[in-house]
Amino acid sequence: MLDLDPEYSKAADARAQIQRTLQQRETARASDNKPASAVDWVKRGHARKKNSNFDGAIDAYSRAIEIDENSFVPWFNRGLARQGNGDLDGAIADWQRFLELAPNHELAPGLRASLQKALQQR
Repeated sequence: MLDLDPEYSKAADARAQIQRTLQQRETARASDNKPASAVDWVKRGHARKKNSNFDGAIDAYSRAIEIDENSFVPWFNRGLARQGNGDLDGAIADWQRFLELAPNHELAPGLRASLQKALQQR
């Protein structure tokens, strides 16, 4: 039988607590500042999406799109947040816009195939 060193367990617990604290601080820092650029709003959206705050992420990505509607990054990520929120129609619309803006992106072929499959199943 394998016995775990109790000191190792304590270290693992401490490391997990530190990681949670750092993640909470990053989320708070992202939400404290009023983003001035689309990139800043995308970063805020990433922090919110990472914490499963899909409504907040959708809002942040939408604000990034308002600033720069030709940037494909917020369109793709808002699609992910909408999918996480259960809004498949919204996700599909965002991903279609992503494909219009970045047809040669490395994710485009797989996303295009997934969208075609999803649309055929309707």
